[in-house]
Amino acid sequence: MADNDDLKPLLHKLIAIVEGTARDVSGLKADVGGLKADVGSLKTDVGSLKADVGSLKADVGSLKADMMMVKSELKVMNTRLDGFEKRLDDQGRILAALVPTRIAAVPPAAE
Repeated sequence: MADNDDLKPLLHKLIAIVEGTARDVSGLKADVGGLKADVGSLKTDVGSLKADVGSLKADVGSLKADMMMVKSELKVMNTRLDGFEKRLDDQGRILAALVPTRIAAVPPAAE
């Protein structure tokens, strides 16, 4: 019996170590589960970011197309404005030429 009495404290220590190890393993399993959930969430976030980038690329492409259209319209408007400016210059020269003629055609006021 003496041998059993000597082994009891050692067995109790071994049982405590095994139970502690089991708790540690259980905690590690919980941590791994949490990490798996975090990785899943990150994958979802990355997928969402990829979709957002795709949407932004499409928007940029649309804006570029719109800018090209605006540029072409501005060229047309610039050409038209150049034509109007030339006509106004011509009209201004005609008016400037007519003013002295008109002044000369009006007799001086009688005093």
